[in-house]
Amino acid sequence: MDRTYVFDLDGTITVEESLPRLAKEVGPDAGFVMDELTKRTVRGEVDFEKSFRQRVDMLKEIPIYRARIVMSQLVLDPHIYKFIRRNKKYCIIVTCNLDTWVAPIAQKLGCQVFSSKAIVEDGMITGVESVLNKDAVMQMISTYYPNVVGVGDSYNDIPILKYADVGIAYGGVHKPPKELLVHADYVETSGAKLVEVLENI
Repeated sequence: MDRTYVFDLDGTITVEESLPRLAKEVGPDAGFVMDELTKRTVRGEVDFEKSFRQRVDMLKEIPIYRARIVMSQLVLDPHIYKFIRRNKKYCIIVTCNLDTWVAPIAQKLGCQVFSSKAIVEDGMITGVESVLNKDAVMQMISTYYPNVVGVGDSYNDIPILKYADVGIAYGGVHKPPKELLVHADYVETSGAKLVEVLENI
């Protein structure tokens, strides 16, 4: 295979956003607030890093073991999941989600993952060591990996499509923002159709 496939995680491989799901562990009010903030972030209405750090602060009271249980229960799109498992040597996940939270999903997928880094003490998250810079990661990937195909769903995924040789805006969970569509060669709204494109481009 002479292609490298780069995927966003939340709302692309998962069929729901993980942080609003985690927020339900804090309480229904937190879940509602998290859902609204996540939607605004996906649309690019708020600064991503500021929003992400704010959302992590809302979730720090959840023990890591419990957060990983929740994350392990998130439903993955079956078509995209099977594609990645079949081609895991050629697939890369680029997500701003925290390494300690996405660990169960990364293990299921079995491919390389770039993520943000958490500060952990005594089984709890105490802060964010670094928020992944998708722009920098995609510049590196596009330099060292051949024929990159990028798939993402949100404003923050613009670098995934911008630096890819082929960009795919995916609308399985969210309607891709117009700023992302500018960089898209394809737009797909179902995992089955997305995989069909991936296997035939």
